[in-house]
Parts: sequence; structure tokens; C-alpha cells
Amino acid sequence: MQQNKRSGGKQVNIAVIADIHANAEALNAVLSDIESQHPDLVLCAGDLVGYGPQPNEVVEKIIDAKIPAVMGNYDDATANFRLICGCDYTSETAQAVGEFSIRFTRETLEEKNKAHLRSLPYHLFYRIGEPLQPPALVPLPPESLSGLYPMYDPAFDTMEDNAPQIQSYREAVERYASPPKPAPGEWLIHVFHGSPRRLNEYLRMNTPIEELRALVKLTPANVMICGHSHQTFHKLVDGVHIINVGSVGKPKQGNPNATYALIQLGDTVAVTFREVAYDVDTVVSEMKGHGHPQALIDIIQTGIDS
Repeated sequence: MQQNKRSGGKQVNIAVIADIHANAEALNAVLSDIESQHPDLVLCAGDLVGYGPQPNEVVEKIIDAKIPAVMGNYDDATANFRLICGCDYTSETAQAVGEFSIRFTRETLEEKNKAHLRSLPYHLFYRIGEPLQPPALVPLPPESLSGLYPMYDPAFDTMEDNAPQIQSYREAVERYASPPKPAPGEWLIHVFHGSPRRLNEYLRMNTPIEELRALVKLTPANVMICGHSHQTFHKLVDGVHIINVGSVGKPKQGNPNATYALIQLGDTVAVTFREVAYDVDTVVSEMKGHGHPQALIDIIQTGIDS
């Protein structure tokens, strides 16, 4: 567990979920567990839909629970009618699963829920300063940081005619590299799905330290929170905490339990990754009823995605 000192004050507890992937059974179990932990704030780092059989239920639950969320690559691909999700397929089987998932999710999602996914931001920022208490969890609109952080439209990566915009973004990254970090005694949280620069960039346990050092220079935050790789980790890189919260609905850590993160911000930053068992059989039964590929069902049952 990585920790970083800050000045004295009360502690703020944040629960962060990600990669629910249309698994309402897992989401409900996780939200029940979160309620027992009494956090000050619950956030979602994207990918509400994809793979699982219950996309409408998941989107509506997030809306009803008033959980702030960022857009994930599957949310983007489904709601914006992209041909691909931007996933890192390692085999023809994985690609076939992904293509089925995009098609099923797009056909199943109600229009109102697609509209909600389209409305999700790519970034969330929260500033925590003195006095350290829940009202100090101040949401910051990304445009308020535009002088420090170049906003990125992931559509640029999936549209061939956007090379000028891609180049413009890269130039902005260079221009705004190494923005100032918060003053001692403050935390600035940056929530995104993949990385600060790309919606579908994977941050994993084995991501080279050189790449992480480059990424922390792209954000004014000193706490970065993401999902996408479905692998939990907490690293301290050049004074910046990088936290991947794992996956609620499609874990890849060797068992089927849902995972999420409890993040405590006070004199230190401390992260606890919680695993939550849920009714996998109910989800599997529904997946079989909808004709989901057996390869995907196996992942949900085992938590192993090779």
C-alpha cells in the first residue's frame, strides 16, 4: 500500500467502481458492500456496458444512485455507433466476443440510456483541501483546467480523417507538459477510464515506469484514478498516486468476485481493494438465454481472461 503525507485534518473516504460491463448482479452486490463502508462519495471510472446481459439495468442504476461517471471505451463505442471498441484483442476468439458484445449491447440498450452514455464526460476532477471534510470534495469542470490540461476527444482515434486534430492534441500535450501540482495539504483527483491521454490506453501492473512517468506529467492532479485493464494496483510515481480500481462486472484476477477500491485521503492516501462475491449463476443463466459466446461465459465464471 502506497502512502503520501498531507497536512492534518479529517479523512475523506471515496469508493470508486469501474468496468461494470452490464453486470447488474455484480453492481448491486458491490453497491451494498459500499453502503456498509459509508464513503463520502462514490465515483465510476467508466465502461458501464459491454459484455454482460444487463446494460439497461446498469445504466439506470448508476443514474438512480446519482453516481458521477466518466465515459469508458465501450460506452463510447456503443452510444456513438463506432465500429470497434478500441479493445486490445489477443486472439480471434477475443475479437469475436468483442464483436458480439458491441452488437448485442447496441441492440439491447434503450435510446434514453444511449443518450446518457453519450453525455458522460471523459474526465472528472475533484479538489480536496482544507478543511478536509466532505464539502471540500469540490467537483471541477474540466474546462476550468483547460489552461493546464488539454482535453482529448477519443473519437480522433477511430476516425481516419482526424489526423489534424490528433496532431493538435499531441502538440497541446507537449505545450502543457508538467502542469503544476496541488499545494502541500491538498489533493486533486483526476478520474478517467484508460489514461489521461487516451480513452482506451491500458494501465497495468506491468506498465513500464517510464510510461507512467510520462503520463503523470499530463495532468495537474496528484491522484489519478482509472479502470479499463481490470487489474487493481496502486503505485506512487513522482509524487502522484496512480490507482486502478479493477472491475465490477468482468474481473480478470483469477476469481469471479467483483472488485472496487476504497480510497482514503487525509494525512496519507491509502487504498483498499475489496472483493465482493455475487450471484454469478444468475448472470450466466441470462447470458446463455441471450446466446452469449461460451468463451465470455467462461470469463465471468472464472475471472480468467487469457
